[in-house]
Amino acid sequence: MTYRISYGSLPDKGWRSIYVVKIEGELLDDGQVADLSEDMRGYLLSRGEPTAEIVVLQGLSRETLKLSGENYAVRQVREALFHAQISWTPISL
Repeated sequence: MTYRISYGSLPDKGWRSIYVVKIEGELLDDGQVADLSEDMRGYLLSRGEPTAEIVVLQGLSRETLKLSGENYAVRQVREALFHAQISWTPISL
């Protein structure tokens, strides 16, 4: 089964941003999530953002959402999702 990836961002304190990578179509295991997170970190590094936080979002419905990343960033993303503050852009990593 294939999956689609999109991402969104939200500003954080100071110079950092939090990037959310949304996986649609398939549930990935923890190793695949870690690889995807590193790929996104490399993509952001190539764009000149070395200190961005990455949160990976996956799930088939609202009840089964799983967020992976640093605790602080996950809380910020959960709040932004609740308030519908993230717009999604397709990406190919």
